[in-house]
Amino acid sequence: MKKLYVCFVWGLVLVSTASMSQSLSLNNGTDDFSNDTLYVFGTTDSVLLEAHIRVHNETEEDVEVMAKKTEVSVVQNSENTFCWGACFPPFIFESPTAIKIAANATDYNSFIGDYSANENEGTTVIRYTFYNAANPEDSVALVVFYQIGAAGVKDWAVDPGQIKLFPNPANNQVEIRFPLVLTRITKVNILAITGQNVIKRSLIPGEQSMRINLAQIPQGHYFICLSDETGNAHYRKLIISR
Repeated sequence: MKKLYVCFVWGLVLVSTASMSQSLSLNNGTDDFSNDTLYVFGTTDSVLLEAHIRVHNETEEDVEVMAKKTEVSVVQNSENTFCWGACFPPFIFESPTAIKIAANATDYNSFIGDYSANENEGTTVIRYTFYNAANPEDSVALVVFYQIGAAGVKDWAVDPGQIKLFPNPANNQVEIRFPLVLTRITKVNILAITGQNVIKRSLIPGEQSMRINLAQIPQGHYFICLSDETGNAHYRKLIISR
């Protein structure tokens, strides 16, 4: 078997910025990705997937910025690295030096997240954090989902927008609908941002929707994980707000 992947999230994958000053933001040239998620798709014959992130200084002063990666969940035998000015081997998780970003300026080229599936299917989840070297509490993050389907088959390389959550943000109930290509799904789990599996549901193969009662779950940010018996997994972010 070429892949080993479980529907589980290790560590903190989203950060609340309500209680801290944030001098940095992230974008791809058009969309703001600050404290959000990004999906990068490929097939098992993809040599390398890249996540390009631009870092913007929102302040009136120069900021020395550090970068680090957190492996939230990784497909076995895959490899991930990142560049922040220089490019680092897989065992480096934090840049050894900072990059200065001028006041109100954007760093366009210093950061790249690289992912090599090494012909393994599944979803690897990496969180990239950028922080002020003088104040590590002043940070911004992006969670990247590197999704790899079989060569020539894009069953699991699905645009996240095709998986519908009604409503989202949700209150006491959410309905999940997904396209026909994902009807191999047998499990639907809701994961807290700490990694705790708060709801587990089974699905009859071929069904394309499910309603889940959220009344007993505290409000906040969660992930819905759709998985099949072979270990493929697909995620959507869910917000519960009351």
